[in-house]
Amino acid sequence: MLERLSTVPVEDEDLARRGRLLNIFLLGSIAIVTAIDIVFIVVAEFVGQLPLQALIPPSLVGVVSLYCLWLARRGRVREGIWLYLGVNFLAIAASIYIFDGFRSPAMLLFFWPISLTGMLLQPRLAFGTALLSVFVGILALILQRAGLYTPLVVSGSEARDFTTLAFNLIVYLGLALLIFLTVGNLNRALHHERELRATLQAHRATLEQQVAERTRDLERRAMQLQAAAEVAREAAAIRDVDQLLDTTVRLISDRFGFYHAGVFLLDDAREHAVLRAASSEGGRRMLARGHRLKVGEVGIVGWVAGTGKPRVALDVGADAVFFDNPDLPETRSEMALPLRVRGEVIGVLDVQSTEEAAFTEEAVAVLQTLADQLAVAIENARLFQEAQARLRETEVLYREYSREAWGALARARRVRGYTYDRVGISPVTADWPPEVRQALQKGQIVTIGGGGGRDGAALAVPIRVRGEVIGVLDIRRPLEAGEWTSEETALVERVSTQLGLALESARLYQDTQRRAVRERLAADITARVRASTEVDTILQTAIRELGRALRASEGLIRLGSGDEVSLLRANKGDVSDGDANT
Repeated sequence: MLERLSTVPVEDEDLARRGRLLNIFLLGSIAIVTAIDIVFIVVAEFVGQLPLQALIPPSLVGVVSLYCLWLARRGRVREGIWLYLGVNFLAIAASIYIFDGFRSPAMLLFFWPISLTGMLLQPRLAFGTALLSVFVGILALILQRAGLYTPLVVSGSEARDFTTLAFNLIVYLGLALLIFLTVGNLNRALHHERELRATLQAHRATLEQQVAERTRDLERRAMQLQAAAEVAREAAAIRDVDQLLDTTVRLISDRFGFYHAGVFLLDDAREHAVLRAASSEGGRRMLARGHRLKVGEVGIVGWVAGTGKPRVALDVGADAVFFDNPDLPETRSEMALPLRVRGEVIGVLDVQSTEEAAFTEEAVAVLQTLADQLAVAIENARLFQEAQARLRETEVLYREYSREAWGALARARRVRGYTYDRVGISPVTADWPPEVRQALQKGQIVTIGGGGGRDGAALAVPIRVRGEVIGVLDIRRPLEAGEWTSEETALVERVSTQLGLALESARLYQDTQRRAVRERLAADITARVRASTEVDTILQTAIRELGRALRASEGLIRLGSGDEVSLLRANKGDVSDGDANT
């Protein structure tokens, strides 16, 4: 409660402290004056010997204290201090002149304004108040000796006049000295405390500023890392190189807020860095023109492509390597980072900003990590595309081989297929029905309704191996069975697919078996040939074993030099030496 009443609305800390102290004194003075007035009135009522004029000084002090409290509560602390000190001093002086002049016990009350002056104003002013208090006593003595006035209450002896004044002077000066030393030390301590608090506040503000800057740096770095992770995640999911580059430069510009982002890839000769993707409008114009830079010679991009080292131009105007590009006139700072895969530079990531010194060390580190991930993604996309291309080539070759193999197999077989007629299974001898021809030509399922077929509804489903049609599965049923449903068609199609896989497996197994037989036969013939060391025996064994293995009716082996072969071709004659016949 006391703290709330003593609070003053003042921003100055020292003045606020004095205001709080003043309010405490004012509240005490009001309470004391009220008590004095009550006691005085009670005593005067019962004794009847006290002059009512004695109520004037304390009553005046009480009224003025209330007014000073009102001033201090509204922030007018200095006005309240001076008014309170003046009223207290005048009230004590009035009490002296009322009660026994300079001999009055009220002279001792001057300790109060002396103390208030030192505590509420300045410690050195307490000496002035002490001297002024003695002057009031001396003036009362002079006036009283001159007979200019007579106190209401007179007592004591004149022999003590100067002794009393001297004693009061010593007491007042001593009190002033005590106030000066005490309050002065207190003020110095408070001043030192304020300096320490100000220093601590300054350090605190500095620390808060550093913490705020560090927090902003961490937040910016976290955002950059998050953006880099997002770009890397998007890039890792793309397998097309062109789409990968376009998506990457767009995400870098959007997430990092850069003016331009572009990706250069080295050509096959590694002589030029060719722009492959750009995010800005000017970059897209450069892309349409087929923009390229000489490796190691032109611009920051060319320098990075040639050296494999990152380069940052915080002020493009002061960078000697910077290439002034009219398509990007707003560029103020630029950063180029190498795209490396297994230690080899495959391209350059070029980033430009409209602000000077836009690239911090943290941003360079984050974007270099992103560039490394982008390089790996580009290489993976390239490898994926190459693998896809080889796979397509392999599929084409295998389909061609499979088609030739099945064609040869079909030509070598006397029986081209089988038919089932509820009685049994027999080889196909008749010509192919129309739906079978259509299914072979179109490579699609062909259905003929109940009224269109010879024996009712017909369903012809191609048999495929590696995408090539190697036959047709033709199903017919009577007219009363109705048309083929989608479920029945799907069933026959699934059976046709499995049939194709089974036929291909069987063909491959037969090819493997035939190849194994040939390899074994060749090994046997080679072993018999190598069993002899005579030339004639080797020749005879070789031709004989080949004739037996191939079931040949005649065989011939001849030895001859290159000149003899040429002569033989020229004359179309026979060479009789070195023959082996079987």
